[in-house]
Amino acid sequence: MNIGDIVTFLDEEGEGEIVAFNDGVADVQVGDFIRQFRSSELIIRQKEFVDAVKRSNPRSKDAPKIMDSGFNMIEQESNNVFDLHSSALPSLRHAVSGHDILLFQLNTAKKHLRDARKMRFSHLVFIHGNGSGRLKDELEKWLNGVEYVSYFDASYRLYGQGAIEVQIFNSK
Repeated sequence: MNIGDIVTFLDEEGEGEIVAFNDGVADVQVGDFIRQFRSSELIIRQKEFVDAVKRSNPRSKDAPKIMDSGFNMIEQESNNVFDLHSSALPSLRHAVSGHDILLFQLNTAKKHLRDARKMRFSHLVFIHGNGSGRLKDELEKWLNGVEYVSYFDASYRLYGQGAIEVQIFNSK
């Protein structure tokens, strides 16, 4: 671990930057505060991946295709269905840890929910896939803490087993 590394915490949400490191203990700046963590409590974020994510614009691999005037297939994204599969990530996805991919997927879901609420959508769908169930578990844990939503398994006929529908209760 080095000064300047971006880290996430093993047993809690959040991230910060290492500002000092001595004898296996890191001083981590989290917002306006400096907190101390043992190195075993931290996970170093992969800088190349974080930078690529900031520059990326994830697209849904399942977005319907339409023909443009040049007879090329182009994506037409749905306003309220968001694919969180790792295949929607930047090309660095094969060189990064599963933890960074999971964090990106969760941050993407949070961004889409904020945007959907601003646009006053009444619901949205997150496609998480079947996999190991880790992404679904993390989505449900996060959604349990969001006061203005309820969620349930999305339509099996439309999305298969790997999707959650989120109902958004916008204030009047």
